[in-house]
Amino acid sequence: MALVYILIGIVAVFVWFWWAGDTLCPRCGTELTKEFGAPWQRSNRCSCGWRTGERP
Repeated sequence: MALVYILIGIVAVFVWFWWAGDTLCPRCGTELTKEFGAPWQRSNRCSCGWRTGERP
């Protein structure tokens, strides 16, 4: 049973990293704001100056 809990924990960590990768700025790590017109999408720019398509 302990193996099941360990596997659930590992899967949860991978899901969290996958989800957080779309919501955090790759340059500074702060959370990207939600788009005003489409709140289910994240902004393509950050306050540190990063924009989509630029390397981190």
